Amino acid sequence: MKHSRIWLALVPVAVLVAIPILLARSGSRSGDEERFIVIVTPHNEEIRQEFEHAFKAWHADRFGERVGIRWDLPGGTSEIKRLLLDLHGRALEDGRPTINIDIFFGGGSYEYTNLAKPYKPLHGGADGEPVLASAPLPEGVLSAAFPEQTVGGRELYDADRRWFATALSTFGIAYNPEACQKLGTPAPESWEDLADPRLQGWVAMTNPGQSGSVLTAFETILLRRGWVEGWQILSRAGANARTFSGSSADIPKRISAGACAAGVCIDFYARREAQVVGMGTGTGGERIAFVAPRGASVIDPDPVAMLTGAREPELAVRFIEFCLSMQGQALWQFKVGARVDELEGPQWEELRRLPARREMYERYRSEFRDADQPSPFLDATAPPNKPAYRPLISPMFSAIVIQPRTLQQAAWRAILNHPAYPTPRPGEHAPIVTANDVSDPVLKDWLGRFDALPTVLGPGGREYSLANEEDLEAVSQGWLRGAWRDLGLWPSDMDPETALLRDIAIGAIRRYELILEQAERMGIPTN
Repeated sequence: MKHSRIWLALVPVAVLVAIPILLARSGSRSGDEERFIVIVTPHNEEIRQEFEHAFKAWHADRFGERVGIRWDLPGGTSEIKRLLLDLHGRALEDGRPTINIDIFFGGGSYEYTNLAKPYKPLHGGADGEPVLASAPLPEGVLSAAFPEQTVGGRELYDADRRWFATALSTFGIAYNPEACQKLGTPAPESWEDLADPRLQGWVAMTNPGQSGSVLTAFETILLRRGWVEGWQILSRAGANARTFSGSSADIPKRISAGACAAGVCIDFYARREAQVVGMGTGTGGERIAFVAPRGASVIDPDPVAMLTGAREPELAVRFIEFCLSMQGQALWQFKVGARVDELEGPQWEELRRLPARREMYERYRSEFRDADQPSPFLDATAPPNKPAYRPLISPMFSAIVIQPRTLQQAAWRAILNHPAYPTPRPGEHAPIVTANDVSDPVLKDWLGRFDALPTVLGPGGREYSLANEEDLEAVSQGWLRGAWRDLGLWPSDMDPETALLRDIAIGAIRRYELILEQAERMGIPTN
């Protein structure tokens, strides 16, 4: 395959990512309320419906006024972040006070943390106000909701009050017990189980560049297992993939349908899918189950925030106050129709999310739909803090796994079909096999090439190795944040992330091609 053809294949992906998301906005206000708030969210219809109904009732009871909600649904958290940055930047350039959205509701804390920082124009200039505004909550609301500021090492709210946790998420593996049994693999227990050779073509994956939650899950694997070993897991899981979805919500659906056996998943997506497929039959747990690898997962807050220039700031603050109230928190885990101490559960669907207020676990644990789930305030531990990891995950995964998918999976099959590759024992968990674990020189070379992390050029012709943690921050700053933009390391008219992805992909493709060329000469099958 020629490098020019490789690059041409990469261009449409970059172009599609850059297309403005404005056309995807949707949603409309219902009822005859004079005032309403506009909320942009990745949350599903069930969450939107329950929170809209409960907030409107809470507001009418407390303030004697009927208000409405308009929902904007441009996509997942990553798409929403790009949309808000684009709208905010345009508003600053035009001197407009508002972007006509009041609230950002749902998604991972990483995106909110970045949006709480001063806005940096893409083409230089003075920093602007953050996308997220500081919300003036009534006295005592924050201290009542969060007597302590962290859970499992993660902040529950921004120190400047620009975002607040409403629910908590954990990450793990959703799997189909029957499918795993048929494939001869035990039920997954650790991230390494996604790399099991017996799962070839049976793993459901999501592009981390399109899903903030999956990006956080991948980051968790790398933090808990270490940068190099974590990439060994991610690359093998990718090689085992049947499909790469653009939405993390698709993963449990494919697994419960039996199209895939396992995949990285958020806890509540798996619980929700088990509820849907088992409704009225009691069989949901037979078609999908969930495990958070013990000591290897992470708790992540699911926040809410008011946007700078909110068109209805008073209502926006009230919506945040409602989300942090005991009534708002009860929606996440109470059963449908439940009523305890004047707190009401959801009206139509159980949401099966973990509340963000510790008080909910201490007072109402027996009322939870998932009362058997461990309390994150008792069991969660903090992962290492490696801020340089996250910016590199999406471009590296795309370049190493997604873009050269056909070649990477063929190279993986060649490795597994090599006579010296150790066969997993039936019913036992398969260990990660690396070049250090084998003696055959050809297989050792292939595993070394398959696991090799790329090097990229920096100033003065210096090569920076992405296998060396000390180089990660320099590459992240130089390439992804544009510090090396004027050094001629990539074409001036090219987005630096796209250029980095291109260079890494070219190297990965060549390594896979060398494995396949040798396999063909040796007569080792690759399909």
